[in-house]
Amino acid sequence: MATAYDTPRWPSPVRTTARLKGKIPDSLIYEIMDSKPIYRKGYRDVLSGKKH
Repeated sequence: MATAYDTPRWPSPVRTTARLKGKIPDSLIYEIMDSKPIYRKGYRDVLSGKKH
């Protein structure tokens, strides 16, 4: 029997990036192309605190 969940088990990447929008400093954005930011390599490590 299948179990129905009220919330998705895994957040979609769109929701995850939308949640982070506005919290990423401009220093981690490499370039803006077609009004979408292109982030620097390793920006997720900086946000999680693994790197400076």
